[in-house]
Amino acid sequence: MRIEAPNVELAARRIGRNRSLRWAAFAVVIVIAGALVSLLASDKVASQARQQSQQAFINTSAQTASAFQTSLQHETISSPVSRRSFSITLTPPKQNFSSG
Repeated sequence: MRIEAPNVELAARRIGRNRSLRWAAFAVVIVIAGALVSLLASDKVASQARQQSQQAFINTSAQTASAFQTSLQHETISSPVSRRSFSITLTPPKQNFSSG
């Protein structure tokens, strides 16, 4: 009876294939983890940019309102002629009902 020796080459190929599959699976896991971290980081950056944009809008609106209010106060105080002419334009014309 003859006992054959195990095929060493076949066993080595299987081990090599298993190693390759493990490395490929590890690479896929790393790529997926990287994509998730990138997604979370971009969401955080977008959130911060949105908050900065909202704050800038609020500041700009407040500055514009303040400048407009100052302009109105300046016009009211410094030019009574403008105010008088404005009042005149708002007064309806007098109608003369004469019997004739």
